Amino acid sequence: MIRLCDRKVYQINLNEITYDVLLDFFCKKEELSDILMVVDEGGKAAGFISYESLAYGTEDCLKGCIIKDTVSAGMDMWKNTRQIFQKFPNLKYLPVYDKDTPLYNYYK
Repeated sequence: MIRLCDRKVYQINLNEITYDVLLDFFCKKEELSDILMVVDEGGKAAGFISYESLAYGTEDCLKGCIIKDTVSAGMDMWKNTRQIFQKFPNLKYLPVYDKDTPLYNYYK
């Protein structure tokens, strides 16, 4: 099942990401469904991290937990969404974009 839903989205700079920062962020949340949007040094979106995506990274390589795949609103969004959820089976939420602007999140 896929449904549209609203979640709190926070921002973190790529160079600020450490294992301790991520654990601290998600462990202090009442809602583990909050999302961290990752931005690069220029402020451009570099991906997102959810609690579930932490399973894709290791303490040595946290870049693996940053989901860079995106879905854009349009004719192919359902097909693209399915492919991303197949690639990352632990994901529950997926931001959807209108070109470069986040619109809302999908819930699997």
